Amino acid sequence: MSMPWGMGFPLCLVLVSGCATTHPFQIVPTGHGTFIIPSRDLMGASSSSTEKAQAYDAASAYCTKRGEAIETVLTSANEAGFSEIAAAEIEFRCVKVTAR
Repeated sequence: MSMPWGMGFPLCLVLVSGCATTHPFQIVPTGHGTFIIPSRDLMGASSSSTEKAQAYDAASAYCTKRGEAIETVLTSANEAGFSEIAAAEIEFRCVKVTAR
């Protein structure tokens, strides 16, 4: 029995579908109560503004889970260009929420 697109078709389908999955952000402690979410290095997957927004969501969820709020320390981003990927990175800390 022959396969219509050759033997490589099922493997190719698996590889392409694997690229479409979203990868969780890695939250790395950097000392003195700060954390960084480095770029995920996803070639052609999105823009730097999309990556930054998703990183903020991940950082906010991380702080909320701790019963705290996010405070941004530093951000950086670069758009995709010739042989470069879109990337965004944020440094943050979680701070106690105070009632006003």
